[in-house]
Amino acid sequence: RTRSLAEKNKLLLEEMHQRKVQEEKVLQAKNEWERTVDPMPDMIAIINRDHRIVRVNETLLNCLGSSYEELQGQKCYVCMHGCDRPEEYCVHKQMMQDGVEKRIEVYEEKLGGYCEIIASPYHDKNGELVGSVHIIRDINARRRSEKEREKLLSQLLHAQKLESVGQLASGIAHEINT
Repeated sequence: RTRSLAEKNKLLLEEMHQRKVQEEKVLQAKNEWERTVDPMPDMIAIINRDHRIVRVNETLLNCLGSSYEELQGQKCYVCMHGCDRPEEYCVHKQMMQDGVEKRIEVYEEKLGGYCEIIASPYHDKNGELVGSVHIIRDINARRRSEKEREKLLSQLLHAQKLESVGQLASGIAHEINT
């Protein structure tokens, strides 16, 4: 049976309204991401199961000197590590195998030096593992302070050894004098 022109128009208007509602939801989600995730000091990326970049925050864009359009859909290991395949230590690959959060500390020139990379499971609305959320934290300052601390401890140990030798020499000199 055929529908009247009025019914077709009504269905078309309803479909247009539904699309408008969906577009508003997408725009709202985009704005929410930009307000909350972009200003974070850590570099953040959503990576799909095929190692392709879905979303990145402003901090990561600035670090890589790229635009969102240049990175979206690209393989993460190409953009972030300059490799043609995932590294052995790839936390995304490891996390996708067992669905458990992974962490690693690496030196990566393209990411600004020493970083901690955390890959957390990313699930769709049905609970299926579809990728990972990467948090890349700059740990250069922490590494420098650890090295400085080790240096100070080494100097303290050396000073203690010299003090012990001095006390021993003083004791021997006292014994010789007596």
